[in-house]
Amino acid sequence: MLKDMAKTAGVLFLITFLVSLMLVVGDYFTKDRIEQRREMEEALAKRQVLTEAYHFEDILLDQMTAAEKMAVGYNENNSAVVGYSVTTSARGYGGDITVMTGVRSDKSIAAVRILTHSETASVGSKAADNPELLLDTYREKTGPFTLFKSKTTDPQGIVAISGATVTSRGVNEAINRALELVAAYEAIPVQTEEVGAND
Repeated sequence: MLKDMAKTAGVLFLITFLVSLMLVVGDYFTKDRIEQRREMEEALAKRQVLTEAYHFEDILLDQMTAAEKMAVGYNENNSAVVGYSVTTSARGYGGDITVMTGVRSDKSIAAVRILTHSETASVGSKAADNPELLLDTYREKTGPFTLFKSKTTDPQGIVAISGATVTSRGVNEAINRALELVAAYEAIPVQTEEVGAND
């Protein structure tokens, strides 16, 4: 009996070892492809939220958290900034909601896209699945935005999705955070080189 138990344990150990080895090898060979795909999806999302931009340059700010990202969008010949693509997140009902916001140079919202969320299906997920209910209401407006539960005449007012107020609040916070980061970036003094008297 002891011999059978040892044999079974040995077989289980061997199976566990082989499965673990397969996972490690699989991860090694697919890691680069997964990263490339993530980068391609991120580049596509930037173009979706700021269609005016032809080129993007990623930037870092001291004020940004590790999860936040920001890119400056330039026109076709890189001669002017047309806006910014900013990825931020905020707490929703089911967890963090990651939002990418396109902010034009005049501070108006070009577009908003939810990248990831864990919101309840057919309730909180309405924000991502039906942009016209919430995301599209930010277009062409300038913030910061205030969330309301019912119709408002406030030009910076956004009406929450009925039954998904917590999700709507999370999206609103993420967008307002994006505007804060744009303002922080634009407040950085431009470095200019001094020309010497002998030049």
